Amino acid sequence: MDNQHNDQPHATGNGAQRAADAETMTHVSPEGRPADPGLRGCGTAVILAAFAGLMVVGGIVVAVAWSLPAGVATALLGLFLFLVNPAMWASVARAKQREEVLGHRD
Repeated sequence: MDNQHNDQPHATGNGAQRAADAETMTHVSPEGRPADPGLRGCGTAVILAAFAGLMVVGGIVVAVAWSLPAGVATALLGLFLFLVNPAMWASVARAKQREEVLGHRD
C-alpha cells in the first residue's frame, strides 16, 4: 500500500514530515522529542481508555474466578492506581501539545 500520495503526510509514514513534527514538538514540549510524533490526541485517548478498560476486565475476571467483592476491589484499585499515575496525566498534556503542533498544519 502506497501512502506517499495521501494528502495528510502526518498520517502516513512520510519520514521527513514526521521528523519535522518531532523537531517542532521538541521546542513546544518540556519532555523533548516524542517517540512517535504522528500519534494524535485521539490516539492517546484510545490507548488510555484501553488501559482503563483492562482494569475493569481484570476486575470482572477476578469477580468470576473468586468473588464479587474481590473483583470490585481489584477493579477499583486498578482504576485508582491508573488515575493517580503521573505518567497518565503527562500523556494527556503531551496529547494537547501534539494537537497544538499538528493542528497548525490541518
